[in-house]
Amino acid sequence: MFVTEGRSNYDAVLEGLIPRVDWGRTSVSFFGETCTVREAGVYRKEERLDTMGSILVVRYLLHGGNGPNQGIWTPYRDLKDGAQFSAYIKANIEDKLALAFAGRRGLLEERLSFLGARSKDVGVRADLSMTMDAFPHLSVLALFHDRDEEFPASFQFLFDASALSYLDLESLAVLLEYIYLKVMGEA
Repeated sequence: MFVTEGRSNYDAVLEGLIPRVDWGRTSVSFFGETCTVREAGVYRKEERLDTMGSILVVRYLLHGGNGPNQGIWTPYRDLKDGAQFSAYIKANIEDKLALAFAGRRGLLEERLSFLGARSKDVGVRADLSMTMDAFPHLSVLALFHDRDEEFPASFQFLFDASALSYLDLESLAVLLEYIYLKVMGEA
């Protein structure tokens, strides 16, 4: 993160987004908790939400999603123009999660559960399959295949094919980074 004069570039982005909010629509569920945008920032109950989460909440409200879920799980790379960030997501988020939780499936399940994730059978063979509702109508599916004697561990995030109706591509990448930081205990 780029920091100047004690402020991150994320702080500047958030300050530019808040004035654009429709003050008639200021609350939304974010990982199962109501968050409210105020002129001073984004709050969960009376506690200020971290900057990255705040940006995601405001962008979700500004995007104003309106499409129904399609019921088709798709990787980030297969979303329209998703290939541009997909290598970064695989190397810096998914592969790092696989490595960090190889042989520790129970801990990964616990950490994902903290974000409201619940087990989900989607007809895909995986050692762990969990969905979490980041926002209304915007769920994320986490698939984890633990290591075995032949293969290393692997991890993949999937979105409903309608995800771009609710957040732009860059915000979806930031959402995955946010989940990564929370699961790794870094945020």
